[in-house]
Amino acid sequence: MYVREPRPKDIPSRDSRAVLYDRYRGYDLRESEIQTLTDLGKFRVINAEDLARHGYGGDRGRMERETESLIRQGLVEQKRFEISLSKSTRIYALTKAAKRLIERSGRVPNDQGIYAGFVKPREAKHDSELYRVYQKEEDRIERRGGKAKGQYQMLYALLAGCGPLRVGEALGLEIDKHIFPDCRTLHIIQKAKRGDIQQYLKTKHGKRYVDLCTPLAAMLRDFIGTRTSGLLFQTSTGAQLLQSNTLQDSLHPILKSMKHVQGGFNIFRRYRLSYIDKSDCPEALRHFWSGHAPRHVSERYIKLMNDRQYRLDWAERLGTGFQIPGSVGLLGLLRVVPKIA
Repeated sequence: MYVREPRPKDIPSRDSRAVLYDRYRGYDLRESEIQTLTDLGKFRVINAEDLARHGYGGDRGRMERETESLIRQGLVEQKRFEISLSKSTRIYALTKAAKRLIERSGRVPNDQGIYAGFVKPREAKHDSELYRVYQKEEDRIERRGGKAKGQYQMLYALLAGCGPLRVGEALGLEIDKHIFPDCRTLHIIQKAKRGDIQQYLKTKHGKRYVDLCTPLAAMLRDFIGTRTSGLLFQTSTGAQLLQSNTLQDSLHPILKSMKHVQGGFNIFRRYRLSYIDKSDCPEALRHFWSGHAPRHVSERYIKLMNDRQYRLDWAERLGTGFQIPGSVGLLGLLRVVPKIA
């Protein structure tokens, strides 16, 4: 008999944490708290009922505890908002310190506005309704297949948020051989293609290390869970996840639902290359992460590329350029259960 392991609900993990810095102060925050700060910054104000329902999957108690913690740390402020003559609700907004923290975190696109403080009552009502409408629309898009789920979400986050990686390189990753224990560095030495593991890459410079920022590493660690070996991405029977099936089952339906021009996995690589090119990341490091040939060879280039902390610092400084989703949960695998007569 085959039984599918259950997947946790797709909300930010309560155990995964990251440290965000504002000037000389560090804040040790849960991923769910960071998600709350990000949402507050994007929508300016959110009322307590909507935050509990959409941000915490209906867990009002957890929402209350985490917002109180954020208030004590000076990152969130709350206010009573009069809905009518007989009814009021609490609304939350970021402080100026939290606004700086999120803007410097690398978790939101550069063109995403982040707001702090309360506005006039009429504007507060409008902004809080925006959050509710956005969440309903996101649910509608997901029901239509317009949102990546599970391991597809993890795959797309890796392809767009680090490296850049080629999809065959990502699908060829093995947990015990190519992923560092802290999940912040990937060792690229093979690729997966058409069901085979190929011990060579597209170019001779493809063998390299690719480094991840802390939020992306936390997402990867959460996805791996208790697994200690095997392919990072695989089917429910443990077989290699095929590029063609992923396009057919996930990426192309998503692009179609978004009314976006159909493309392949190279859209993620092009995004990442463009994102890094617009930064002040050293050219030698850009070439190294991309698997491109260096334009010049020197002792300094070789030493820097072998300095993992130097690479990690730059990975953290760059971030992903997009908002990291909540926990994708563990990979659902089929396990054989002996049938007892």
